[in-house]
Amino acid sequence: DFDHFQLPNAECGQFARQSLGTDPHAPVLCYLGSLGGYYLLDERMRFFSVFRDQKPGARFLFITREPAIMIRRHAARLGIGSDEIVVRAADRDEIPKLLAAADFGISFIHPTFSKIASSPTKLGEIVAVGIPMIVNAGVGDTDTIMADIGAGVVLDQFDEGSLRKAAASICAFRSSPAKIREGAMRWF
Repeated sequence: DFDHFQLPNAECGQFARQSLGTDPHAPVLCYLGSLGGYYLLDERMRFFSVFRDQKPGARFLFITREPAIMIRRHAARLGIGSDEIVVRAADRDEIPKLLAAADFGISFIHPTFSKIASSPTKLGEIVAVGIPMIVNAGVGDTDTIMADIGAGVVLDQFDEGSLRKAAASICAFRSSPAKIREGAMRWF
């Protein structure tokens, strides 16, 4: 819904970061949606660990209805401080406002047989607001979409070297939010 998921302006981004208690200059990685089952929480946390090595002061925003304590405990097991994690539940109307705080989005989904024919809703919503994504290969047509619209980085494996390379690639990524959104409109 491109009428609902619109490009935020700088003022929206500043307001979103302020409402989340996030430093206005901190790089923000964002995950949107459920955490269980197929959604590879451990791999996302490991990615954030290498991302923050390259972007000191980074924060990981979770827009989810999952319990914040569960996310923080999981992060702590991987050496990620609770001050580096921001968790917010949101209804549909609030999601675009919270996404305005993000610099990058992430979607790692276990590439099982059933996921070959799926397309993550979160991908469409996040690129609709012009945010570049880090995704993994093997989930529906995500690889094709990402390549066509030039909206970020596709990760083939979750080993340390691949995570570091993907973090470096997304940190160096340059495309305008308007161009990402324009590409998203062709697909969604």
